[in-house]
Amino acid sequence: MRKTLSILLCVMMLLSACVFAIPANAAPEGTAINTADEFLAMVSTAADATEPTAKYYLAADITLPASYAEPFWGILDGNGKTLTVTNPVFADFSGEVKNLTIKGEIYYTDADAAGFATTSSRGYTAINCTNNANVTVMGNAKHLGGFSARIVNNDLGEAACRFVNCTNNGNIYIDSTANEKMRAGGFAGIIDKVSMINCTNNGDVYSKGNICIAAGFVARVGLNAAMNVAEAFNCVNNGDVKDEETYISKDGVAGAGTGGGDAAGIFGHIGTKNNAGWYKIWGCTNNGNIVGPYRVGGMVGYVYAANSTAYVDIQFCQQNGNLTYGRVAGGSATATNDYCGPFVAYTNSPFTTIKYCIDTGVITATENTINANDGRSFVGLSSADGTQYDITSVYVLNKEQYKWVTYSHNPDYVANCHGIEEAEGIVVTTLEEIKSGKVAYLINQASLKDEYESAAGFETFAPEDYAWAGVTAENMFSFGQKIGTDNAPTANVTAANWIVLNGDKYENGTKAVEEETTKAPETTKAPEETKAPETEAPVETEAPAATEAPAATEAPADTEPAKSGCGSFVAGGVAILAILGTALVIKKRD
Repeated sequence: MRKTLSILLCVMMLLSACVFAIPANAAPEGTAINTADEFLAMVSTAADATEPTAKYYLAADITLPASYAEPFWGILDGNGKTLTVTNPVFADFSGEVKNLTIKGEIYYTDADAAGFATTSSRGYTAINCTNNANVTVMGNAKHLGGFSARIVNNDLGEAACRFVNCTNNGNIYIDSTANEKMRAGGFAGIIDKVSMINCTNNGDVYSKGNICIAAGFVARVGLNAAMNVAEAFNCVNNGDVKDEETYISKDGVAGAGTGGGDAAGIFGHIGTKNNAGWYKIWGCTNNGNIVGPYRVGGMVGYVYAANSTAYVDIQFCQQNGNLTYGRVAGGSATATNDYCGPFVAYTNSPFTTIKYCIDTGVITATENTINANDGRSFVGLSSADGTQYDITSVYVLNKEQYKWVTYSHNPDYVANCHGIEEAEGIVVTTLEEIKSGKVAYLINQASLKDEYESAAGFETFAPEDYAWAGVTAENMFSFGQKIGTDNAPTANVTAANWIVLNGDKYENGTKAVEEETTKAPETTKAPEETKAPETEAPVETEAPAATEAPAATEAPADTEPAKSGCGSFVAGGVAILAILGTALVIKKRD
């Protein structure tokens, strides 16, 4: 917990790389747990209760011989202690867990696996939790993650799971013989609705099998819910992600791998046909190298949002990892297209926003891949009209590696293919400009004059809805950077790292809107009607025999901003606003 604000506030922020907004409990509440037997004997809140009454806290580090087997609904305070495990802590957990560290090795052959809870009947909130356990599955299984394997429930609220200030350091590895789709994520394999706030994944994620999805945070979001939610605010992926799909169909003939082949730094695959949803990724960074066959993105692999009640909103994000994509010719008999993009590889959404972002990564196509050049685009799509997308103030190092701003392989939608030269909102930059603070400065000044109203008329990010997690407008509508120390911007905006222009030099100073800065281009209104894209039915396939996993490969030695292990939010408060000297108005700024 941070010390009381004082005249030393600025000095503290200069020295602090991570600022945490949620205070830890001064004193834990509930029943103390000192042994494994006491842990396994905990009593859950009654299933018909409206609020969890079961409250426990760890009074010692404990080694658990087995999972808590029954569904547990309650509040568990780790109290800064550690659970050592060889199985998931809980088979089924709902409620709230906080201040907990998990370590150990979890190895399964024929079951879904996770570090904390295999599943959740009601959804849960995790605050200040760290998973250090490696999770490995070799055999017939479908889901695994650092915290949870599978959480699917139509009746849960806006966010079935909320992770706040949580970290996964465990490596997630699945080599499955299951004749079904597999999902592997640093935090979870599949969740219907999820909010990630100020979280970090440092673990590598590897998925191999019939039809795979892999991601730094959650592989699959929004499978069954009528309203899908996928939110990530100020999260950082430092882990490498690899999706190695085998594409073998049930009759032994190579197939297209439909419903899989997606890999990304944050979310692998979002949304379902005709379901509503909001998909927001703000202030996030991908530093991991991402490898996949079909749809590979720095933030998201695939967004299925084909109707007028779903949209994709990515702002203030950085993509620094190297991306490798492509199914080799002959390896997938019906495959005709592959996609790779710095932020979203492919989406059906008629409403897509990518604004105030930075892309320093290098894209490489697998040798002999299909449509290697065409697939490199900022956004792959089908029937959506890419001219309605809002791609504004996106700074890139390697614009020449993209052929398209938006690209559709379907000949019926050739009009939606727009060359990269048409992209007025994509600006070429250099590592030196990023390091100097220039890029962050230009983005901030454009952002301060933005109205923050989406083209589709959806309500945009509202910090007040997340005040409980320490989210403020101040740290979600700007980049911070300590000039001379930080090689790249971060989402941590403080009085010590706001960027100003002093003559021709970028320095840290007081926040202000500079009159000479050009306002960001106006947002174009989305069309009233959009044609639904074509859909593909999943192919049931038969998995091959398990094979030995390949050895880990080193990341390309390309020059890029240093990896940052901290994805923390800055708590907005009266003292900070006084130092900054100005309040940020979300809906409209003068």
